[in-house]
Amino acid sequence: MFLGAMAVLLARGVTSLDRIPADQGYGIYQVAREDLTVRFVLGLNKYLNIGARLIPTVVGQFPVQWHAILGSLVTHLVWACCSLLIFSCVRSEGLSRFFSALVALFLVLVPHASESSLGNPGTVGFPLAASLIVLATFGNVIRHHVKLSALFALFVGVTTPFAFLALLPLLFRSFKLMQIPKCDLRFGSTILATLILQVVAVGIGNATRGNSTKILSPWDGMGAFWWTGLLAPPILALFALLVTNLPFQKSQGEACVVNSLAASSLAFAILIYYWGGIADRFFVAPMFLSTAATLLLSRAFSRGKTRFVRVAIVGLLGVGLAIPTAKWFQASWYLTSGPTWTSEVRRARLACQSDTSALINLRVSPSGTVELDCGYLK
Repeated sequence: MFLGAMAVLLARGVTSLDRIPADQGYGIYQVAREDLTVRFVLGLNKYLNIGARLIPTVVGQFPVQWHAILGSLVTHLVWACCSLLIFSCVRSEGLSRFFSALVALFLVLVPHASESSLGNPGTVGFPLAASLIVLATFGNVIRHHVKLSALFALFVGVTTPFAFLALLPLLFRSFKLMQIPKCDLRFGSTILATLILQVVAVGIGNATRGNSTKILSPWDGMGAFWWTGLLAPPILALFALLVTNLPFQKSQGEACVVNSLAASSLAFAILIYYWGGIADRFFVAPMFLSTAATLLLSRAFSRGKTRFVRVAIVGLLGVGLAIPTAKWFQASWYLTSGPTWTSEVRRARLACQSDTSALINLRVSPSGTVELDCGYLK
């Protein structure tokens, strides 16, 4: 599963592998190399962001020309590990290997990751949050690995403020069981603790207001990519919630799981829109969670139906997923435009041979620049 996820990520981001995304830019690697502080590692900017800052902290210590490639590869590793965790969680509930792999692979196949998320260390909080919600939904892994699950919750909680949404599946399971399992209590307490840390770090006011520069209104000419990323997750989540809770629906075994994933997706989509507005990186987690809920719903709904109905459900769902996945499979121009980072470093070092004290502008994808001195480059 891990190798399959890495293969997909490398195939999607092969043309962006040796490029620095404009957001967050090259500055994170430069600071990690020249002026590494505890505040930087903690990611104390708008919120605690330790997971995203660990990548440049490690990569920044390697030679300058390798920063883009290593940063992308380590980011892909994080995504692949999240996919592996999702596979293990779904498989732990007795679902088939093929179906579990299908759900897990969609995390690395989410169409809207192509705009700016593939290989970008700054966005790893979203796949981490999505995998934490899946971990909370399928409780068997938590039950058998309480300490590791709590440690993962701690790590995700100090990487993204949206980790607290993993409490929703715990609430659904508690209502179903009419009690709170001890393992869930420990897991949930860790998430609550990290939420308190996040609020203390950014302040109540900033936590409630969100990003001050967010874009809330659709713009003229906003294309299908943006409309689907904005509307598809809540529509799919609401559909899954509605169908699962119909009076005649017999898929009670999957109801708690589908409700947990769909409700988490809907809450994620609403909160991330309020907190950050319309941005492609915000589409990834809600899109994955709502699609996972839909896949599980279709599996439950087709059980016991005629062959024609099963084929129709699989066909419709397959086409619905295949079209956007194929259309937005490759990394976009935002991640692939401009020269490669290694070629820019090579060009800058040649310029430094004639003037060792010069300041050189290096291009960053898609059209930005970063000014570095020759001493740093050497």
